[in-house]
Amino acid sequence: MEGRFFRFIAVERARKLPMTQRSPGEWDAFMDDVAQTLDKFAVPPGERAEVVAIAESTRADIVV
Repeated sequence: MEGRFFRFIAVERARKLPMTQRSPGEWDAFMDDVAQTLDKFAVPPGERAEVVAIAESTRADIVV
């Protein structure tokens, strides 16, 4: 349920902001930043997978 809520929020924000579309390279850089942040805070694998899944669920709405 929580993932669906966050996806709704991300999609709604993307629809309202004019400059939300990004290139595949920008997406990869973003996901690298996410991975580095999760590493820095030693996020356990289960929670890490949830964060990555939430971010990836928005990819089709953001990457052109």
